[in-house]
Amino acid sequence: MREALKPRSVALLVEQDHDVRDLQAALIEQAKLQAVETDDAEEALSYLHHHAEDVVFVVANIRYPYLMGGVEFARLVCLRWPWIRIIVTLAGPNDRPCDLPRTARCLPRPFRAVDLLMEIEQGVSRVPYAH
Repeated sequence: MREALKPRSVALLVEQDHDVRDLQAALIEQAKLQAVETDDAEEALSYLHHHAEDVVFVVANIRYPYLMGGVEFARLVCLRWPWIRIIVTLAGPNDRPCDLPRTARCLPRPFRAVDLLMEIEQGVSRVPYAH
């Protein structure tokens, strides 16, 4: 017997600032999605390697103090998992959204809750069902 199709239901958050991440998680849960929180790109990639089929989109900070930066992370996600929508938060005037993949959406910080909710709603409305 074949398993029923289920909608993807995870939003992956890649953010070091726990206050910002808590706000993002609360907004995502309002959209009836599960928020999975990570501190950096490496942790997020590990999650994606095992659960990418459940991920609707990723919200990632463009700046990471670790091995992989936000632009490199966004590019890798777009190449490996092209169905995942990427929302990149820009922290300051020196952030360069022109280096991001064409499919990534930019959200300047500080962002308004309504702006993130609109991106979430647009992303969820375009999501095909997982196999």
